[in-house]
Amino acid sequence: MNGEVLSRFTILLYALAVILPTMIFLSVTYSTFDADAQLIDVDEPPTNATEELDVKIDAAEPLPLNGTVTVDIPGAEDIDIDAIPPEGVSVIITNTTVTVTNSPAEIEEGAGSDTASIATGTNETTNTTFSGNGIASSMPPAAGPRFNAGDISQTNSLNLDSDVKNLVILIPDKRLVTQNFLPLDATIVEGTKVIWANADEGAIHGISLQDNDMEVLLTNATIPYKNGTEHTFDTQGTFTFYDPTNTDPTTNVTGTINVIAPVNAPDNLSTNSTQATAGLFVVQAEDKAYFDQHFNILGYHVEDSHMIPGPDGNDIQVYVYTQKSGKYSTIVDLTAMKSDFVDAQIEEEDSEDNGDDSEDNDNGNDDDDDNNN
Repeated sequence: MNGEVLSRFTILLYALAVILPTMIFLSVTYSTFDADAQLIDVDEPPTNATEELDVKIDAAEPLPLNGTVTVDIPGAEDIDIDAIPPEGVSVIITNTTVTVTNSPAEIEEGAGSDTASIATGTNETTNTTFSGNGIASSMPPAAGPRFNAGDISQTNSLNLDSDVKNLVILIPDKRLVTQNFLPLDATIVEGTKVIWANADEGAIHGISLQDNDMEVLLTNATIPYKNGTEHTFDTQGTFTFYDPTNTDPTTNVTGTINVIAPVNAPDNLSTNSTQATAGLFVVQAEDKAYFDQHFNILGYHVEDSHMIPGPDGNDIQVYVYTQKSGKYSTIVDLTAMKSDFVDAQIEEEDSEDNGDDSEDNDNGNDDDDDNNN
């Protein structure tokens, strides 16, 4: 009898030891699907210290019950986020650690901040703290010459120093500005890569690039919307480019790229060695508050902005930005995400305007019916 009781007791202990934890695990696992947030999906760790690493926010999966997921990626020097987190979710990058949380995130100003990471070997902080609530931290170096968006908008030119390894020349949405390229003229140091990115919704553009002897260095006549093309300038000199798809001589202007030695490029305190890419972007001014809220989430740092008149009388905001990613595909993809945002905002506002016009017409018809009666 005692043996039988002991045997049953042993079976019960086994059940508690094996089955109960499984039940608890399943309960916790399923209960996470009630949380309203997201998990992190990280690419495989880089094989060397200079290789970029993409951090993806998986919109299909929620955060666990505690509302926070942290991933440490040893050896990663460049971490990019590929999407804007939903409202209430913060993404915080500190050195090689990425945290996604739905808890309130407070960013302290100053070099000692836990969330404003300082790049190894420099006192300049990197722009590595992003939030769905618009929380961002970036500590600029001491005051000095910087990008001025007003001057850049007037001249449509951009001068870069040796910190910048990539210049993005935007082919902008013609619903916002009439210029063919932003910027049209640029001064860069030798070794800099120039990326032409097509942000003109629904239009195919092209690039033809020549050196000072009119030798063709690049011809690409089919750059679809949200795509790009690139060229690295390894020699000093003056180069010109234009859009071969534009057959209107009154609007097909020629851009200029002046390539100089690094020692001849004045230092610009808007740039630093951790922000490898610079460029211009445009949005409707009425969307500036929303765009400001999410711009840094994609890895961009707004150096300055300026309002200009648009082709339809609407105000347009010109952004001068730097961005830490140096990978061509990432730069083009992130420009495409910004272009999608701009297009969605324009389409939404056009739809609202059409709805208002339709309502006005209906009210006018009702008045006519009343008069006829």
